[in-house]
Amino acid sequence: MLTLGADPEFMLTDKHGQHRSAIGVLPHKSHAITAGDCKFYFDMVLAECTVRPAASAEEFVESIRFSLKTLAVLVAPYNLHTIACWPYHARELKSKYARLAGCKPDWCAYDLLDHRMPRFYRSPTYSAGGHIHVGYPFRDDIEKLRVVRMLDLFYSLPCVFIEDDSTSYRRRRGCGQAGRHRRPAHGVEYRTPGPFWLRSPELVRLTFDLVKFVVDFVAEDRDQQYWTIDPDWASYEDMALAHKCHGYDVEALREAINLTSTLRAEAFVPLVRGPLGGLWDRIMSFKSKYFNLYEEWGL
Repeated sequence: MLTLGADPEFMLTDKHGQHRSAIGVLPHKSHAITAGDCKFYFDMVLAECTVRPAASAEEFVESIRFSLKTLAVLVAPYNLHTIACWPYHARELKSKYARLAGCKPDWCAYDLLDHRMPRFYRSPTYSAGGHIHVGYPFRDDIEKLRVVRMLDLFYSLPCVFIEDDSTSYRRRRGCGQAGRHRRPAHGVEYRTPGPFWLRSPELVRLTFDLVKFVVDFVAEDRDQQYWTIDPDWASYEDMALAHKCHGYDVEALREAINLTSTLRAEAFVPLVRGPLGGLWDRIMSFKSKYFNLYEEWGL
């Protein structure tokens, strides 16, 4: 059975629209506030929460709603902001925790290497993620890689048209690049998306349905029309060479996602529109549509 969870990060703003650190507003992760099986804490200067895994789109909406409403109360009078990347004033970075990156390494689905953040973070510019946790009885790590690649093609690529966040490309210069993921026991943590998809229940439903489409697509081996993997892959010194994409230009796809470039993404529309069918029409219905997080969720 497929389940979806999340651990989104948000920036905090005050009544003047200035970005504020979540340190001191929320506790450290080691002393996280727990409510309804969800946790609430700061991660560097960001406010983070977990989302209870859900087995349907509507259940996922309600899981997100619970976490957002709880988090909004905990951080008041500050507001949650879904922007992907922003520089913070030095006064917000005085705590040692503002500079300590506790992240585990991300894996890349293309070079098959792990990518680690420096333990001590020096930049004043921070990035927020909208990481999606896919719970599913995958057969092995290879199937997880296949799902991540198809999430890039059928989720992150179409979302370039609706993300509407000019800071996303800056986030993806350091993290959240195409193909970034982790492989926990429950399945896949897809780390490419920013927090934009949490802006409304409609986008959350779309996210669930697109992820379900991808998991089914891979379970039916339909992704093999685009990728082949040499059965003797374990014998390769560089295992990435055993993975061949013959269905599209991988580097062009990665550039379209990493730059959030609609111009570059246009080249892939004929490839993704057919398989997605009605899901593509739903994606396009959100193009240029503005969502206010607080109004959409009644926060």
